[in-house]
Amino acid sequence: MNALKVRHMRVAFFPYSTNGVSYISSIQQMLQQKYEIVNFDHLRKGAWRLAEIDCIYLNWIEGYMEDGDTDILKGAKDYGTKIIWVFHNKLPHICRDDDEDLKRIKFLSEIADVIILHSHNSEAVLMGYFENAFEGIRRKLRYLPHPNYINDYRAYKYPLNNEIPQCEDDKLTFAFIGRIRPYKNVDILIKAFNSIGDNTDSRLLLAGGIHPNDYRKKIENLLNDRDDIVLFPYDIGSMEMARFLGMADVIVLPYSLRSSMNSGSMMMAFSYHKTVIIPDICMADDFPDEQIFMYHYDSAEEHVERLKDSMMTAYALGTVKLKEKGDRLYNLVEKDYSKEKVQETLYEIVDNLRG
Repeated sequence: MNALKVRHMRVAFFPYSTNGVSYISSIQQMLQQKYEIVNFDHLRKGAWRLAEIDCIYLNWIEGYMEDGDTDILKGAKDYGTKIIWVFHNKLPHICRDDDEDLKRIKFLSEIADVIILHSHNSEAVLMGYFENAFEGIRRKLRYLPHPNYINDYRAYKYPLNNEIPQCEDDKLTFAFIGRIRPYKNVDILIKAFNSIGDNTDSRLLLAGGIHPNDYRKKIENLLNDRDDIVLFPYDIGSMEMARFLGMADVIVLPYSLRSSMNSGSMMMAFSYHKTVIIPDICMADDFPDEQIFMYHYDSAEEHVERLKDSMMTAYALGTVKLKEKGDRLYNLVEKDYSKEKVQETLYEIVDNLRG
């Protein structure tokens, strides 16, 4: 007698398009090895019926929810379709209406069957949004390590883009690498470097496309024609990323504490033997204090001062000690944040939804 064929679970994934985001590519590739992945937008357009979907997997949707999404998710519950929501950020990075954004977060918390956390302290952030610590929500929480990026990018001997700068002397290089957006506070970083640059043998490397245009103008106006600030204001391709990471001695990530909670850029830094300077966001708290440079601030003015202090502390250690920190962080994420470990945990989360 022939065995019955078991259909793979069908997962509607948001956002389906990766847009060059390595995290989305990595999670999708893990899921695709076991499940059938479809575009969540198909549900918005009615191309798939909810009855044909076993699971909905949502990343960052609280910042991009359309008018009909609430009805789709409520309908999914009626059909028995399971919902996984990944709680990435305290609030969406794009400032809109905090009250409306918080309503969306509470709605997703209540309707989701599973809430994935990438940092341990993010549980306290989420539960802090509720007047009462609802055990029903707490029981939905699952910790999933953020996957590392080890071996995701090759180091090419020659630059593919002739405009890529060269940083091959003995100066200590502070670097911000990745998409430059207002919530990442690169303007604060430039102000801090302008305060220490004349007193150190260092440079600041800024590499990444800058959006929106008015923020790009703000960044350019702060440069003050300094020859120790190297700006590469273009999106970095996957075949160029390792070269930029190789130029850095320490990665600086001066995020907004209003919205930021996790950091793929921090994980990328560790994956390429680099330590970081970073505010006390939730994910930073998951790593040993002695291996990173973590600070706190309560205002934009204080942010400049605390960041400047951390940069000077890193500078005083020198490139050899910074490399030792980066090596230890690499060993940590190689072991505890491997794609194999993340994939195994992810499969357990999804498979348990079958009930």
